Amino acid sequence: MKKIILVFIVSLFFVGCNSEQKDREERNAKCLEAIKLAQNSEESVKATFLGFEFGMTAKQLYAYCGKLVKAGKLKIDLSDNYYYTFNSSIGDSKVYIYPEYYNDSLYRISFKFEDAIHIFKAQQMFSDKHDDYGLQLLKLSEDLPMKVYRIKENQIVEFDTSAGLMIYENAPIVKRINAEKEAKSKETISDF
Repeated sequence: MKKIILVFIVSLFFVGCNSEQKDREERNAKCLEAIKLAQNSEESVKATFLGFEFGMTAKQLYAYCGKLVKAGKLKIDLSDNYYYTFNSSIGDSKVYIYPEYYNDSLYRISFKFEDAIHIFKAQQMFSDKHDDYGLQLLKLSEDLPMKVYRIKENQIVEFDTSAGLMIYENAPIVKRINAEKEAKSKETISDF
């Protein structure tokens, strides 16, 4: 009798684990499909946090930062880095700005929270304001943290809770950059 109960408990454990893994695989497939759709989107959402826009040149971005400093939205630290003061019910955090360009055109902008715990509040505040962005979750392995994405048309907003980053990406440009890197990698392999 004890053996039957033990076999029953063990089988329930395996069924539960398999169900959880199946759910994770389905959620991951849905997320990867949403990312693929964003990469192929012809729509163009340009605006990001604080009004930065995809397509800005470096010169335009820094001129815009100057306007935000004059308006009191941004400050400059002792190392000449721009930062925003994120205010929330759980406290304040400096948020540093890291733009990335492709052919002198802004395609990714990262906002790094000095105190990473605030990324959770930023994620909640983003969700409250932008209910038109689809929520996608990606967990590739039990050992890795879950990635949280908000996706609308071409724009992917990633909330990296382990690094305290909020990253806005223009997905079609990221796809183009990755394809170019892959082609260059193949060239390098052929050199061997």
